Amino acid sequence: NTETFSDSKVSYGTTLGNMEFSVTNSFLTKEHELQLVNLSPNTLYFYSIGSMSFVLQGDSENFFTTSPVIGAEKKVRSTL
Repeated sequence: NTETFSDSKVSYGTTLGNMEFSVTNSFLTKEHELQLVNLSPNTLYFYSIGSMSFVLQGDSENFFTTSPVIGAEKKVRSTL
């Protein structure tokens, strides 16, 4: 959510310095929702968020890993 109305943009990619994909919405809103498409399984992605004219947030701490292929085994580390 934003305090003022704006359009929406998420850029993403597998390399921090080269986010080769982006999703945009030109509708002016305070509640932003975009769907990322064509993500590869079990892959680390970096992303930035903002509007079509500026980046609000996006650095080395903005990342996620997609889920593995259904049925694939993967070791997971968890801290409690």
